[in-house]
Amino acid sequence: MHRKIYISCLVTIFLLLGIYNHLWAQTVPPPLKNVKIQARVVLDENGVYHL
Repeated sequence: MHRKIYISCLVTIFLLLGIYNHLWAQTVPPPLKNVKIQARVVLDENGVYHL
């Protein structure tokens, strides 16, 4: 009886640790450097801007 509970607790702990390690390993990428943004905006004859 106690052995089944012990084994199920161990399995649960290992599953939770695996999920935690998988989520923790996902890191945020570093911020972009030397990035330039360019856009062309056109005003049409109806007064509407388009990119």
